[in-house]
Amino acid sequence: MRISSVSDITANQVSFGIATDHYDRRDLRTGHRADQVELSPIFQAYAVPAANSQNQVNIKPSEVYSFGSINGKPLRFRLHSNGLIETNISPMIQASAPGTSVTPYQYAAAMHHRSYTEEEHREANRLISRLMDLLDLSANKMTMEEYRSRESSPYSVSTAKLLEHLGINPAEVFTINGVRYRFNNGILTRLS
Repeated sequence: MRISSVSDITANQVSFGIATDHYDRRDLRTGHRADQVELSPIFQAYAVPAANSQNQVNIKPSEVYSFGSINGKPLRFRLHSNGLIETNISPMIQASAPGTSVTPYQYAAAMHHRSYTEEEHREANRLISRLMDLLDLSANKMTMEEYRSRESSPYSVSTAKLLEHLGINPAEVFTINGVRYRFNNGILTRLS
């Protein structure tokens, strides 16, 4: 079946699970599967915990990491080699050429994107923005003053909230991509 637009498939024909890495297009009333397409690793059931037992985070490109949850829905992210971060809430979808059909993958990713509310998207974007700041700080692409000034931005979250989503214990010294930090009385301090 050729999908010309998202509206070509009715709601009763779409089903895919967060717990799987496949998208099935099937009639939900009969359960008949029409086709199946493998999704990006960002949708996989298992994601590596961002923080390890030593209170360290070492983000490597292409690995899928758990980033806590938003309203009980799992949040995962993946750093691409170009520095962009993709989430399972807002997966990267390669655009089709004008006049061509939407692929089953594009449709599945778009439907997954639509399964989150606007506020859930905003919260995920604020978390990712703050994560990118912390990664830039750790890579010496940003000063501590710049990092701290961005905390009050409406497009960001607090460092405490970011650390919670990463699985970091802020009461202890922690490491982000080889750089040691301490979080004390709401202030992030670089130790190395």
